[in-house]
Amino acid sequence: MANVLQLPAYQAGKRALSRLAIVLFVLALVARVSACPLQLSSIDLNIKGIQLNLEIAATPEARRCGLSGRNDLPPDAGMLFVLPEVMPFAVWMKDTRLPLDIAFIDDTGRILAIRQMVPSQKDLIYTSPQPVRYAIETRQNWFQDHHVQIDDILELTLPADLVVR
Repeated sequence: MANVLQLPAYQAGKRALSRLAIVLFVLALVARVSACPLQLSSIDLNIKGIQLNLEIAATPEARRCGLSGRNDLPPDAGMLFVLPEVMPFAVWMKDTRLPLDIAFIDDTGRILAIRQMVPSQKDLIYTSPQPVRYAIETRQNWFQDHHVQIDDILELTLPADLVVR
């Protein structure tokens, strides 16, 4: 008799689990569609005579993804983070498999700091020393290998149709 009394509750629970499974399936599809890495536009930046191809991360989603989820990065490639205004900026290496360097850059194009970042590190946060407008991530040691250092000025020309959010 106890089983008969619990049957409606069991069926209601089964329906709830079915609905939950559908919701989780839809969320998984949405997550897959917006999974990192994203397809982004890019620019070529000439730094001290070296051409650096940079994907442009100008939206919150693109900045969140950064270079995470990648297994390789061409030698003279990276990512340019463009912020909507001059502001403090911080990154972490969660889900980023590659050792990277990051340069924090003010709104005049001056490099304020360069940091080496450890792959797949979830506990370290790399912060700009002061508010910035840009940051560039490249392969580890790229800046050192090309003699790019703090106080160097970069000429950043962004696409006219770039929308920064």
